[in-house]
Amino acid sequence: MKLFNFHTHNKSENYGIINIYPEENILFGKKYSCGLHPWHYSENYETALSQIELLAKEEKIIAVGETGFDPKSPVNIDMQSKIFVKHIEISEKYNLPLIIHCVKHYNELVKIKSQLKPENIWILHGFNGKIDIAKKLVEQGLYFSLSENILKDIKKADSLLEIIPTDTIFFETDDKDYNIETIYKFVAEKYSMTLSDLVKYIEINLKIMGI
Repeated sequence: MKLFNFHTHNKSENYGIINIYPEENILFGKKYSCGLHPWHYSENYETALSQIELLAKEEKIIAVGETGFDPKSPVNIDMQSKIFVKHIEISEKYNLPLIIHCVKHYNELVKIKSQLKPENIWILHGFNGKIDIAKKLVEQGLYFSLSENILKDIKKADSLLEIIPTDTIFFETDDKDYNIETIYKFVAEKYSMTLSDLVKYIEINLKIMGI
C-alpha cells in the first residue's frame, strides 16, 4: 500500500510532492511544488517569481508553493502579502493548488482569500495552530496537510481531527526524516477507520485537486 507524502523536501521521494525552489532542477517521473518560502522573501522578488511562473507551465509542477507568512521573514507583512498574492496569481493562471506555509498571520491569510476568492484549492501544510483558528480555516474551505507534530499533543489532535473533514486532509513529512506510515496509522485510528480506508480518502482528495 502506497502512502502519499503531500509535502516533502526529500528529493528521493517517489510518491509525493517534492518542494523545490525556483533555481532547482526537476526530474522526470516525480511531482513537484515550487514557490518562495517566506524566509526567502526579498524586496527583489520579481526574478524568482518569473522563474516560478515558467516552471508552473511544466507538467511535473503540480502545485504552487510553499509560500505564505512567517514572523521570521526578512520583509515586513505588507511585502509578505504582496509576494503571497503574486503566488496566488500564478496558481490561478495555471489552475494549480496553492501550498501555504503560515505562522501566526492567519488573519491576513483569511483576509486575502476573502478578497480574491480564488478558484483553486489552498492547502495549509504542517498545520499546528490553535483549534479556534482551525475552525475558521475550515469555514474558509482550506485543506490541511498534517505532519508528525500532530502526534505530540494527543488531546489537541483529537480536537483537530474532529474539526477537519476527511475530504480536506493530507499528510506529510516536510523536512523531517520520518516514517509517514506512523502519521497515517495514528489518524486512521482517530477517525475509527482502517488504514486502507484512509488511503482511499486521500486518493479521492488528490483526484479532486487534479493530482
